[in-house]
Amino acid sequence: MKLRPTDALIFGAILAGAVAWGVLGVRPIAQRIATLERERDATRLSIARGDDFVRGLDDLQTYLSDFEQALADLDRLVPEQVDATARLNEINAVAMRCGLKPSMVRPDQPLPRGAIIAHPITVRVESDYEHLLRFVFDVESLPRHTRVTRLDVETDPARSGQVHAQLELTAYSIDSGAGGGT
Repeated sequence: MKLRPTDALIFGAILAGAVAWGVLGVRPIAQRIATLERERDATRLSIARGDDFVRGLDDLQTYLSDFEQALADLDRLVPEQVDATARLNEINAVAMRCGLKPSMVRPDQPLPRGAIIAHPITVRVESDYEHLLRFVFDVESLPRHTRVTRLDVETDPARSGQVHAQLELTAYSIDSGAGGGT
């Protein structure tokens, strides 16, 4: 089969049109698609980093909430100020609830202990052993950090089951002058 010059010209024109369409039409579109794909990948990476950052902020917010709660607990357990009268009333109330009649409830001198100050109270009671144990448990369960730091117990030979006890109950406060305050 022999090609006529017009057929060759048409074929050449079609071939030139296809090359021109490829160079002028498809190639820029392919380059634009490649650019958009790179931008999409960069955006996905940025979103992933943003998600990680936001997740980190959520973790930080949780940590800060926990920290604020811990500070509130510390302020409740070991406050900056001590109300001696309120403490004496609180100890008397616990003693009465436990069926004890304290013969003495006396605040002692505060004792600096580094960044905290110990506030001892001496309590003298006569009771049976079970009521004394209940009193010790209830005092150490108070909302404010209070510990029995000394306990002297003697039995009463004249009264079976009765004991004489002298306790030192110590609560603590923050010594803001020593750098322990907020």
